[in-house]
This record gives sequence, C-alpha cells and structure tokens, in this order.
Amino acid sequence: MRECKLGHLAAKVGHNAFGGLGADVGQLLEQVGIATLDGQRNLVERPDQALQRLNHSLQVDPSYDWTYALLGDYYINSLNQVSDPQQKQEILVKAAGLYEKAIPLVKYYEAQNLYSYYLSLGSVSAQLNRINQAIDAYTKALPLLPQQTDRWSVEETIARLYLQKGDVANAMVHAQNAYDQAPSDQKSRLQTLISQIQG
Repeated sequence: MRECKLGHLAAKVGHNAFGGLGADVGQLLEQVGIATLDGQRNLVERPDQALQRLNHSLQVDPSYDWTYALLGDYYINSLNQVSDPQQKQEILVKAAGLYEKAIPLVKYYEAQNLYSYYLSLGSVSAQLNRINQAIDAYTKALPLLPQQTDRWSVEETIARLYLQKGDVANAMVHAQNAYDQAPSDQKSRLQTLISQIQG
C-alpha cells in the first residue's frame, strides 16, 4: 500500500511545466517518500531523527496524509517517556489533531489508510475522554473495510464506549454485532459483556 504512495508522488512531481521529466524527481522522492519511510522505520529506533524527517516531509509536501498519521503515531509512541499527566494530555491532543489532518487528505481508493486513521483517532479520543468523538471515529471506520477480520473488536470498543456514556441500547447493538462477528475464542468474553449491559 505504501509503495503506491511513492508511485503517486512520482507521477505528481515527475513532469515539469513543459511536460517532460523533471530533473529533480529523484531528489523529491528522496525528500518526501524516503524521508517518510525512514520516519516510519525510525519511530522506535531513533525517534528524534524520525521527527526531524517527518517534519521535513511535511515541508516538502503538506498534502501527504501518511506523514500526518506517522507524526500522530510518533507522539503516541512518545507517551511512554512522559509521566506528567498534563503533558500526556497535550501530546494526545496533538496526535488527535494530526490524525484529523490526515483523514481528509486520503485518496478515495486508500480505504485501508482511512480505516487505520479513524481507529487511531478513535483511540486517542477515548484516551482524552472525548467519548462522542471516539464513537464517531470508530463508527466511520466500520463501513470502510466490511471484510476486515478485526471488525468485531471495533464493534466491541464502540459498545464499551456507549456503555461508558450510559447509552445501553446502542451498547447492546454493538456488543451483539461484536459477538456475532467474533472468533469462537472471544465469544465467552463478549457474552459476559452482553450480560453486563443487560444488567
């Protein structure tokens, strides 16, 4: 999927105003594509270098959804290094904003990326106790990949969020959906959730 991004980028920057191949295609691919790929690879291994390269990628092409999402991932990964609750909150807000920037930039044929961004936004929103936004993000993810094997776990997450909100009717709908789609080794746990919702 990510290789397609580089191909799209090459098509985007590969022709100059006269219709011929641009002399700087390799350089631009290196600046945007490779910097982003290195950023992904370095998120854990060399996070400071990853941040520098991802920010550089945004300077070269601020309409590249994947870079915003990787920056969001960078900030989520950095939470392990932070103990101050206020600072954690600020990092989560920053990550949510980056996922929100990535979402409208996704091309219509990149449903997997959009699905992933909505799941990330949902998770961050839940951590920020923005329950309605979390439900909205997870709900928007569901129809994007109807054959996704982990769809049941998204349904379960939505059920738990509705339960947290006190919306028992919607919690039950999504818990039942999760149960119906879940692998057999998860049925017992989800039945417990359904019983909990039924009270």
